[in-house]
Amino acid sequence: MLNAVEKVLSSLTGVLFVADAMYTQTGHAEQITSRGAHLLLQAKGNQPTLHAQLKTLPWAKIPVGDRTRDRGHGRKETRTIKAVTLQIPSGIAFPRAQQAARIIRTRTVDGKTSRETAYLVTSLTAADAQPTDLQR
Repeated sequence: MLNAVEKVLSSLTGVLFVADAMYTQTGHAEQITSRGAHLLLQAKGNQPTLHAQLKTLPWAKIPVGDRTRDRGHGRKETRTIKAVTLQIPSGIAFPRAQQAARIIRTRTVDGKTSRETAYLVTSLTAADAQPTDLQR
């Protein structure tokens, strides 16, 4: 698939690949970033070591980077993101990861509130993508 996209675009340099947890694989990350592209991937149970590392980052000490509130279709949703630059060598075990992010989604539908936490990794530095950018 990367070859086909690269052929259409002539180059993958600077392209941002956003994918769900199914594509959060070290091989995928290496293939994407070795061609000059960037990635933004969600970490779940399919990468238990990565997920555990992201979950245990000091999120309580990291300030909120962005918060959005939406209403529509009978629901209210708030998304709060925190992002942190990963320090090398004490970073995380994922190729080319520059930042980690945590998004908390709180939804209220018909008076019932649910809360979901998502953890992300990106090869973009903080200079290239602030929390507001990652939230979008």
